[in-house]
Amino acid sequence: MAIDKLISDSKIQPFFTEWDNRTQVRFSSLLAMLTEVCGEFDVWTSQSGLRCGLKEHSENKGHHLFQIDLKKGHFGFGISRRIGNDQDSAYTTACGKYHLIPRVDSEQVMSYIKDNLTSKTPLARSLGFLPKERKGFLPSDYGIALSRAEKLIAALKDNLGDSFSTLELKVLMEDAGIAESSCIPNDFTYNHWNDGEITTKNSEVKKRKLLKQALFERNGESYCYLGPESDYTGHISNAAEAKVGKWENGMIVEWYVNKDPQMASSVDNKVMKHSSEYPLNSIYYGPPGTGKTYHTIEGAVRAAEPDFVVTNDRDALKTQYDALVSAKRIRFVTFHQSFGYEEFVQGLRAETDDNGQIRYQVKDGIFKQICDDASGDRNNNYVLIIDEINRGNISKIFGELITLIEPSKRTGETNKEALSVRLPYSKDTAPDFSVPDNLYIIGTMNTADRSLAMMDTALRRRFDFKEMMPNPARLQDTVVHGINLRDLLTIMNQRIEVLYNREHTLGHAFFIPVKEMMEQRGEKAAFVELQSAFKNKIIPLLEEYFFEDWHKIRLILGDNQKKEDCQFVQEHRLNNLNDLFGPGYEADSFGQQQSRYEINSSAFTSIQAYLGILGGNVSANPADSTLQRVNPETEAA
Repeated sequence: MAIDKLISDSKIQPFFTEWDNRTQVRFSSLLAMLTEVCGEFDVWTSQSGLRCGLKEHSENKGHHLFQIDLKKGHFGFGISRRIGNDQDSAYTTACGKYHLIPRVDSEQVMSYIKDNLTSKTPLARSLGFLPKERKGFLPSDYGIALSRAEKLIAALKDNLGDSFSTLELKVLMEDAGIAESSCIPNDFTYNHWNDGEITTKNSEVKKRKLLKQALFERNGESYCYLGPESDYTGHISNAAEAKVGKWENGMIVEWYVNKDPQMASSVDNKVMKHSSEYPLNSIYYGPPGTGKTYHTIEGAVRAAEPDFVVTNDRDALKTQYDALVSAKRIRFVTFHQSFGYEEFVQGLRAETDDNGQIRYQVKDGIFKQICDDASGDRNNNYVLIIDEINRGNISKIFGELITLIEPSKRTGETNKEALSVRLPYSKDTAPDFSVPDNLYIIGTMNTADRSLAMMDTALRRRFDFKEMMPNPARLQDTVVHGINLRDLLTIMNQRIEVLYNREHTLGHAFFIPVKEMMEQRGEKAAFVELQSAFKNKIIPLLEEYFFEDWHKIRLILGDNQKKEDCQFVQEHRLNNLNDLFGPGYEADSFGQQQSRYEINSSAFTSIQAYLGILGGNVSANPADSTLQRVNPETEAA
């Protein structure tokens, strides 16, 4: 394996160049050691990073021996637990943990990895986990994977106008290399008609987002192949506002206020002006579970349709939101460390033609697409939702367009300072690019993931920030077996603020399912939901917050004030370390006593364990009438 060539691969280079010199050296050392032990190996991308082992070009799935996760500031490494069973992709080490390099003792880790791989490599090679008699492939060697629609188009290039039964179409999809679980004919079918229009109650409306890959017209149980360039015209009803949309070429081109488009008058061509109540650029920020995504839906609908009256009817709001998403007036994207300008604005994409030749074409990203749509439809407002906006590299993603999103630089009737730029990949004949003033950008960011103070300064001064903090009042009057959820959340967050900061508090959304269960099924079912919230969400989140500092976690849960049976995290002092290690063991020079911690599973079913969080010395005496245990397996029923 050529190490320099691997590091310069397009999938790895962006991470490598951002690492400090120490991390780059460790990464190069790891690759050198892997090459020394394993020889040649293939490297391909997965959702969680790079998988390494054997993957032929003809195979959809490879067999990996180990995995490398590329992260911002460091990288991780794990070895496949069971060679020969690719279904088990978990990782193990001698210490029972996954390695984050170089955050750990690198020399010790490297030594272990080398010894472990040395022992496994002969078996791995015999089982076909490493290539034989050829060089290893790099991520870029595998090209761009075809989508399901692209595979179907290639398979049906000579079948324009032909009809297929459901069974025939499924077999054709399997032959085209589409996984059996993804062989869903309706996913590639134009929306069904319902007396000349499609209502929002029709389940097929949910598939509007797939119209770009719609290839068939369905007639009963028969699917007629119309091809990717077919011209489909229909009318879709938006029941939420009693309007009818004229549907052409996969998009709504005009709205009518009457359900008969032939007799209806067109909707008033009024330009939606923004106001201070709905800033063009806004970011909802706060700790996990504070309702950022929940409020984003409302904010997006308010921005897109200022005349829409928002009530307490969440279903009506969601219906309106879905309708706007279907009309492509609201779009959604999530930023991450690998997201870049090419995906967001415009860039070159590799495509394979029918002869297997790779060609590169300029493709518009989601931001340019929605800007172009908003510029061509000045009668309506458009909204782009950017989830986890703080996880992306803002300067890398926006590039020169960060200036254009400022309200004063947007194109509009009243903006005299509007700016436009020439995009790097645009042709000479293409118009300059600008951001219209009827496009709203709403971002969300989790302050527990990255401090607000670390945000890109250019982003901070161009967005209005709306703080979303825990709201214990949402849990008002919700008491489960004497456990006041409002008081429970309040006291835990007060302790977190003292031991950490307010950006890592717990949101009220963790307890909303408990409140809803209390209202719907009563106290016993609500307590079972409370147990699940602590066991599966709250305590694991506290582990992440405090880097497994169990002493602080115990303080937050009030375990230091409880009897042992009611403690969620039990502490066991290690007194006889000489018995454990034998003669010659030297204790901590500062004389600090060492402890071992473990989760007490029985505490989750103890009502008193939750009451003890609020403070006080809790008795573990079974005779105490306040001590009760509820078994989730019996009470959930």
